[in-house]
Amino acid sequence: MRARTFSITILFFILLRVVFLTSLPIVTDEAIYMHWGSKFLTTWDDPQMPLSLQGKQAATLLTLGISQLAPLDPLVAARLSTVLFSLLVFLAFQSNSLALLLLATSPLFLFFNRLAIPDTAVAASYTLAMVLAFKLQKKPTVLHSLLLGLTVAVGWWFKSTALLALPAIFFTVGIRGILPILIALLFSIGLIQIPLLHRVVPLSQTEHVFTIAQLLAFPWTFWLNNVVMVLEAILIMSSPIALLAFFQNKIFKQKTLWIWFLTPVVSEIVLAKIFNLRYLIMAVPAFCLLLAFLLERKRIFSGIVVTTSLFLSVFMVVNPIGFYTSLTLLSSVKQDISQYVTGWASGWGVKETAEFLQNEAKSGPITVFVRLDSGNPESAMYVYLRNNKNIRILPITYLPSVPTISSYFVSRGTQYADLGDRLEEVIRFPKPLDNEFVGIYRIN
Repeated sequence: MRARTFSITILFFILLRVVFLTSLPIVTDEAIYMHWGSKFLTTWDDPQMPLSLQGKQAATLLTLGISQLAPLDPLVAARLSTVLFSLLVFLAFQSNSLALLLLATSPLFLFFNRLAIPDTAVAASYTLAMVLAFKLQKKPTVLHSLLLGLTVAVGWWFKSTALLALPAIFFTVGIRGILPILIALLFSIGLIQIPLLHRVVPLSQTEHVFTIAQLLAFPWTFWLNNVVMVLEAILIMSSPIALLAFFQNKIFKQKTLWIWFLTPVVSEIVLAKIFNLRYLIMAVPAFCLLLAFLLERKRIFSGIVVTTSLFLSVFMVVNPIGFYTSLTLLSSVKQDISQYVTGWASGWGVKETAEFLQNEAKSGPITVFVRLDSGNPESAMYVYLRNNKNIRILPITYLPSVPTISSYFVSRGTQYADLGDRLEEVIRFPKPLDNEFVGIYRIN
């Protein structure tokens, strides 16, 4: 690709990810990881501080903690760190201009590239592992094996699903390349063991995946639901009309790309007890490469695919609520995206609550009490208010019988933590798609 074309494409890629970056407000997962990330920086040497949180390892907490040190809105700073990881995927594709455009405009990939969650970092690890595995397939070297091991290990430091690269590596390199695979695997295991030495890392993460005993019971209902989710998700990996490209004779010529696409897809279908769309974004780069191969020499059709995909992506960026409500025919996808747009887990009204309390604190110190819980708005209050010297944030268990300074309670809808008779409503910020709200109450 020419330097000028590449520069324009990368600028286009970045703009789609940073323009209107907060059009979707802070979601509950972001609030949790950002809160723990900031705590991680100040208490990392505490022997009781876990290096893993809900299946996300130390690198997730460290990255989000460091990003919040930037002199920016904390949510913007955290989301920009995710955009940087998406750039790693982009740079791995620099030799294929059509694949770059398909990746840049993929609605599914773009949606999660704009959230401060670790799945884009895992997708970067998985994609770089794919590139290195292709190199090993052509010419096995110790250097590439070590780099491959490092890539997988670093991905695991963000999230355990990065290990799905290992079966794909084996099927790509084959028996002839077993030695470099072993070198890479042993190197990965060695690096992975470093954080596992920490004594309080929770090693059990079975709430989201099936145990062996559960798999042997053949949970067909779950598997069928997962298949439906995957089929619907494929429709927003690019433009829905892109699927027409798969109806041609050369569909299976790129067997290695199919391996890298199907490995996470099949693994999640079979193993996921609780399936989330974000689990699939690591499969999107391989999907875009496959699609680029199938659209080769079909300029008009390629242009239509990229244009319609771009339209969907811009619509999603500018109007996330409108995009969500338009997903009527994709019921499983819509239900999954609802966790980011509707209900208490959505971020509507959260920043407005923080800004209201910051204005209240201009006249003197205040204490903000929240329920002893994680998510929105509790974790988000720590994210937005922790640097304000006039605001002290405490769990409700620390509430004295008689507050000595101005004290406020931030509620998750009507969850008042048994304080109903002591609360005087100040203001509430409703969420646009349901009856949920974030409330601010003065404590008497």
